[in-house]
Amino acid sequence: MTGSIILGLVAAALAVSNVYFRINARSALRRVKRALADQKKLVRFLDHSARTLVTGTDEGTWMQAMADDLAGAVQARSIRIYVVEQQHHLRVAAASGALPPSTGAGDGESVRRATLVDIGRARIDFDDGIIGRVASSGKRYFRNFEVDGQSPFSRHLDSVIVIPIAIGSRKIGVICAVNKVRKPRFFTNEDVLLLECLANQIALGGTLIQNYADLGEQNRIQQELRLAREIQKSLLPDAAPKSDWFEICGDNRPAKEVSGDLFDFVEIDDDYLMVLIADASGKGVPACMIMSMCRIFVRANAARFMDNLEGLLAELNTSLFRDTDAARFVTLACCLIDKRDYTVEYARAGHTELLIRQPTGEIQVIHPDGPALGLFPPDASLVNFDTFAFSWRPGTAIMLFTDGITEARNEANEEFGLPRLVETFGAGNGDPAHIVAEVLASVRDFSQSMPQTDDQTIVVLTRVAAETVSA
Repeated sequence: MTGSIILGLVAAALAVSNVYFRINARSALRRVKRALADQKKLVRFLDHSARTLVTGTDEGTWMQAMADDLAGAVQARSIRIYVVEQQHHLRVAAASGALPPSTGAGDGESVRRATLVDIGRARIDFDDGIIGRVASSGKRYFRNFEVDGQSPFSRHLDSVIVIPIAIGSRKIGVICAVNKVRKPRFFTNEDVLLLECLANQIALGGTLIQNYADLGEQNRIQQELRLAREIQKSLLPDAAPKSDWFEICGDNRPAKEVSGDLFDFVEIDDDYLMVLIADASGKGVPACMIMSMCRIFVRANAARFMDNLEGLLAELNTSLFRDTDAARFVTLACCLIDKRDYTVEYARAGHTELLIRQPTGEIQVIHPDGPALGLFPPDASLVNFDTFAFSWRPGTAIMLFTDGITEARNEANEEFGLPRLVETFGAGNGDPAHIVAEVLASVRDFSQSMPQTDDQTIVVLTRVAAETVSA
């Protein structure tokens, strides 16, 4: 179990680094060169993180090693890692590099002096100073101070990033980076994104070390599962997007302690919404970690591929094939909704069918071609993804689902099957929440006493009828 978590952690973290560099290495050769150079540092960081976890090092030693590695990754003169203790207090768990002096002259330097005083304290209460406010709110802080060339203090504090460390709603701590080592002396948005990605790995690794130190072997297994459940829960959206023109509902019923299914709503901008559903091979923690990789990749790259869903799936296939073993693959389907004219583009990668219920009650079964992700190398002739576009008319409902729905079996070893799902979909009203509840209840009634053997996930979207909107 421990090995699975560590391997999953490394795979998920490597995918994060690949996502980070794809976002920023656009067409500019300079950014490509930086991305390639920084990626080598990231690989070393992630490898060191995983190796020190496996060796059973204590929390303080591991945190110090991570602080040193973080400083190298973002080229910071100083890194501070704070961890939560006693619910609403923070303590310094590790420090790399010295903070600049906090003395200076002039009223214009008061913000800088206060910032350094906040960062330099060994124990901080929630909501107290910059560090405490970031820990409490869960919102990052990033500021580049102007260099006026007059005050000697301006040479001391140039740039600050403060990133919260959390797993879902559970607050773990804070990472603070102060000043860039090389010119230009200011951190960039790319540095902020990198620290946010690495904060996830600090959260997972630090939590595992703490758990192993406090619990016996049996309790450790239960703690690992609880942590994995928290991770999996954090991957699912807290709420569906709100609109006067459509309604959305999704639900996930895991077969084991941790689900390998995923659904997500990615609000790219005011005009575009992406709805995603996916199913990773296997169950439990490894499948959950693969889902984490996919979610991070899609969210980071959705805006770049708004007009090219085939390209999105192709790049995700490349990432999964490179960074996971041969036994791991993912089926995935996504709908890209243009809210300006309510057209929908649909693409899938080895996933189940898309069901469209027209206002007349007719149900269409849509299944464009595309292999599962991670099965074939990117240069294989089989890696082609078709798309299907249609107008989302008022009164039309759309359903995405995983095969845990249709492959559920009863005591006679019969599958629930696509025809029963179509029949249940057709008999429901237009309310997505009602349809989702009816489908899951029908599957449960059909299976009777048979245990659930696969994760069950369903998403339903309904375009509100025109007369309802006008009313």
